[in-house]
Amino acid sequence: MKVVTDTATMQRQTVDRTAVHAMSDQDRQAFISQKREQHDKALQSVKTAAEKLLMALNDTQKAKAKAKAKAKAKEILPGLTAHGPAMMRHAGMGWGMPHGGTSR
Repeated sequence: MKVVTDTATMQRQTVDRTAVHAMSDQDRQAFISQKREQHDKALQSVKTAAEKLLMALNDTQKAKAKAKAKAKAKEILPGLTAHGPAMMRHAGMGWGMPHGGTSR
């Protein structure tokens, strides 16, 4: 949990946009690269902590966590959780459409 709170605190730090704008192109690129590296490291540390936590859970806790994650995914990304041919109907590839998605 400490990894998550520390990472969240780090991510909330604001950037002085005026200072970034005043940087030379080379300094700005170096700054952006540094921020990306920090972000990637933070993501990896949270992922590692989550994987360790998941390994420490018993089967009941794992099932409950999986169900919560699935429900959250449906809430955040409802279009990606649909199943079956209706999922692609909006793209012109539903039943009754020839390959390529055009009706002739």
